[in-house]
Amino acid sequence: EDASDNDIAVSFDVTSRWTVRGNPREKSIVRLLSYMMESEESASPGNAMEWVRRTYSDPAYADPQIAKALAKVLRNDEHEGVRIRAVETLTTLPPAVATQTRDALIDALKSDPNPAVRLKAVEALIEMARSGEVLDAAMVDTLRQKATQDDENLYVRVKAAEALSQIESEAVTPYSIAALKDQNPEVRRAAAEAL
Repeated sequence: EDASDNDIAVSFDVTSRWTVRGNPREKSIVRLLSYMMESEESASPGNAMEWVRRTYSDPAYADPQIAKALAKVLRNDEHEGVRIRAVETLTTLPPAVATQTRDALIDALKSDPNPAVRLKAVEALIEMARSGEVLDAAMVDTLRQKATQDDENLYVRVKAAEALSQIESEAVTPYSIAALKDQNPEVRRAAAEAL
């Protein structure tokens, strides 16, 4: 429910329907939502992510534990749809947890087995760059690797090259120059736009 009155209600079914009410700042509520997102026994990680999206996108409720729980879902859930939703939910979190969000997105970009999840991670990193978040060398390096990695999915490579073009940094230039030599014309086009 809405957190405008400093109170949220979380409903779930175990053997019967339960509703737990509390302030989004209460650690017990944070732990409950984290459990609902992370647990394999949870029947509704999507519902928990929707509650997180509606409540914890408010900077007043920024909580690193929520970002960590979403990162765990992103790393461990076997369903790519749930992992994509975790990426989308991470992008709604406020700047106060940007470091945890960025780290989770970089990890997904490096290691998620599904190209759709990696593509969403690149898009989320682009969105962070547009919103003025500080993007460190590790992120730029990961994008560069994905843009020039021959065995990476073509769409991920193109999107990573486009992401580099949107990051204003002298550190990006050598990577864009290297991508100009790529075998794929779309990757070369995105690299040229970065320069």
